[in-house]
Amino acid sequence: MLYEWTTNPKDKAYMTDFSTIREKALYKWQERLHYWQVPAVIIAALQAVIFAFALEPLFRSYGVPRFIFACANHNWTALYLLSSAIISSGFRFVMWQLSEHELVSVYALSNRAKASLRHLIDNVPQHERRSTLTELPPSYPPLISTIRSIPQRIAGNVQHDHPRDAHWQPVKDYVQYFAAIFHTPIGTMKSGFINTKASPRWRPLVILLHLSTVGRPQIKTLFTGFIEAVLLLILTFFFASQWGGNLYITMLALSMLLIFVTLGRALALVYVWFSARIWGLHVINCDEEEEIRGCMRILCSMEDALVIVNGAHYYNGHRLDFIGGAFRRWKNEYSRGLYDGDFSQEEEEAASSPNTERSGLRKDEILNESKLV
Repeated sequence: MLYEWTTNPKDKAYMTDFSTIREKALYKWQERLHYWQVPAVIIAALQAVIFAFALEPLFRSYGVPRFIFACANHNWTALYLLSSAIISSGFRFVMWQLSEHELVSVYALSNRAKASLRHLIDNVPQHERRSTLTELPPSYPPLISTIRSIPQRIAGNVQHDHPRDAHWQPVKDYVQYFAAIFHTPIGTMKSGFINTKASPRWRPLVILLHLSTVGRPQIKTLFTGFIEAVLLLILTFFFASQWGGNLYITMLALSMLLIFVTLGRALALVYVWFSARIWGLHVINCDEEEEIRGCMRILCSMEDALVIVNGAHYYNGHRLDFIGGAFRRWKNEYSRGLYDGDFSQEEEEAASSPNTERSGLRKDEILNESKLV
């Protein structure tokens, strides 16, 4: 059974990684004092300051620059840089969603929450249930999945990965998230710094699944390097035109920009380190896309945990989104804290137990879980 991957069977040591993830998610949430992402905000602020210092010489030092597209006392260059940054961020977000990266969030649940979810699942007829036994978790969020399925829908052969009305469900989830914060602001803020009954709801275990360097397509890697080289060349001409072709100032500006970009990426590494040590980030490197899907299937089959990936919700391997209004009402009640607290004695004892020893994953077994039989 799929759930055996996360229950640490003693005769299969290669499953220990997944059982360790389950133990961290359900029984070690007290260790994840996320501080409401204050360190992440500080790192983002430092990166903004760094890039501000990197761009400052372009507009302040060594005289008055010759702005591109300067007209009618308007700084069109700044508007060009701002719009290009916004467009680039949008494309990066879309490319992230379309690339071989998956983020899985695992939430520890109280006894009341588990009982209510089991009741929801039991009320669904057996032939209408959707689970990881018969299908793989979706690879894309609802909106992107709908866009990608347009050719199949035109051909009349498409299987919906999400409910038909789920296109904007991630946005609605964020609205519920912030509404829950404003509902009890003081108690919610405490949950980020000390252990409260609501803490498990705000401290999910996040797992990043992505292709390793070996598994990434070589053509895509080559194309990415080509685009970066073209961007550097464009920036060279851009900076040169800013300063009337002065090669000294152009090279100085480029050097400063590259140095500050390197510092910004170094801060990103610090952020990842914080995420792993404090916020419970786990990273699983995979060599094939099928291996990513197999890991997703195993994680979504985890027992006694609410697992969310690409807008899909799972409990004990059962897909909850297709239950309809009953699950949406449950999610709203969960976001408002009606199921906080009430953890079993077994979970309290496991929270103080030592960590399970980690071992390597067996690739062939994971690939088997990515295939439906």
